[in-house]
Amino acid sequence: MMSDQVASLIDLFVFKHQRVLEGLPQPTLHVIDSCSNRRRFQNGDLIFKQGDSPKGVFILKSGLVKIVYTSPAGQRTLVYIYKPGDWFGYRQALTMDNNQISAIAIEKVEVDFISNDDFIKLIEEHPKFSHNLLVTLSHEFTIWVKRLSLFTRLSVKTRLAICLLILHERFKSLGQEPTVILFSRPDLADFIGVTIESTVRALSEFKAQGLVAVRGRSIRIKDTQALYDSIGEV
Repeated sequence: MMSDQVASLIDLFVFKHQRVLEGLPQPTLHVIDSCSNRRRFQNGDLIFKQGDSPKGVFILKSGLVKIVYTSPAGQRTLVYIYKPGDWFGYRQALTMDNNQISAIAIEKVEVDFISNDDFIKLIEEHPKFSHNLLVTLSHEFTIWVKRLSLFTRLSVKTRLAICLLILHERFKSLGQEPTVILFSRPDLADFIGVTIESTVRALSEFKAQGLVAVRGRSIRIKDTQALYDSIGEV
C-alpha cells in the first residue's frame, strides 16, 4: 500500500484531470458523451503526430499514453504519461497550432475522441465545463514549473526513483497485480532526461540494493516506501 509520503511526492508531478468533469450538470455530461467517439490503438500506435494539425481532444478510457517531444536536432524527451480518466490534446484544439508533441499508445489503449468543432462548441455553450478546463490548465502549468525547477537540480538516481514511483502509480491504474512497469530503457532515459548508460547504471544500483526487480523491460518496485526513502530531501 502506498504511504501518504509517496502519494504526496507523486502528487507534485501529476495532472488532476478529474477536475474537468467535476460538478458538471447532467445535460453537459450527456453532451460530452454524445459527441464522443470510441477509438482503439495497439502498443506503439501513434494517436497523433508532432507537426500535424490537431484533429480533436482525447479522453483516455483504458491503457496508458506517452507524450513525446522530438527537438529539431532529433533529441527525444518523454514528457508525460497519461492514465485512464486523463484528457489530452485540448491545448492544441484551443490554439489550433500544429501538434508540438506526439501521443503514443502503451499496450492496448481505448480513447473517446471529441472533434475540434464539438470541443469548441462545448466550451462556448457550457460555462461550467469552460471553468473546469481553465482550472485544469492552470494546474498543469504549476506542475510543469515544479518539474522543471526540481529536475534540473536532482541527481540521476533521484530522478529515476521519482519517475519509477510515478510509473508504478500509472501502471497500477491498469489493475494488474502485482504492478509491473513495462518500460524500455530508452523511454526511461527520455523520461528523466539523461543518457541510457546513466539510466541503466542507476537502475542497476537500485537492483543491487534490493529496491527493484528487473527482467527485460519489466521493472517491479519491491518496496515503494524504501525507494522513496532512498530519495532524501527534494
